[in-house]
Amino acid sequence: MRSVPLAAVTTLALVPTLLFAQIAPAEAPAEAPKAMTVPEKQAQKHGVVGCRETVASVSEVMLRGARSHHALSTFNEQAADSHAMHSLVIAERGGEREVFSLFAAPTPAGSCDSGFVAVRYYDSSCPATREQLGTEYRYYGDLGSNATYVRGDSEYLTLMPASRGCVAIRYETLF
Repeated sequence: MRSVPLAAVTTLALVPTLLFAQIAPAEAPAEAPKAMTVPEKQAQKHGVVGCRETVASVSEVMLRGARSHHALSTFNEQAADSHAMHSLVIAERGGEREVFSLFAAPTPAGSCDSGFVAVRYYDSSCPATREQLGTEYRYYGDLGSNATYVRGDSEYLTLMPASRGCVAIRYETLF
């Protein structure tokens, strides 16, 4: 009987393991926790619990694409979780700034009502601004002499001529 060196047996036994280890799919990297927005951090700091998730989701939507943002939030200092909160936020996107106001208030039923108003100046005319913002807005009516559009059932857009451009005011109440 011929003897095989132990090193050769060990190496042969490891070959399938090494081959499969190289072709086996890598585990997906753990998803990094999302960074909290400034309004969400301020809500947490002041003890808002019931509406914090709503504040997070509304501010995430409003801040999508923003490079940076700053916020000033107001609360009922004695009972922040049972009263409305308000955040004034300035977001910077590609050299442009947009200001928006976000509110959230708990309801007696235990849910949270919220909404926002966002204001941004565009260097283009109001008809060109409407085209730039997307065709999913349909004409709703006039607010004074300013055209107002609606997207879906509850997001409104009013366009107001200003200087050589247009001020776009978006607003929505979420129940």
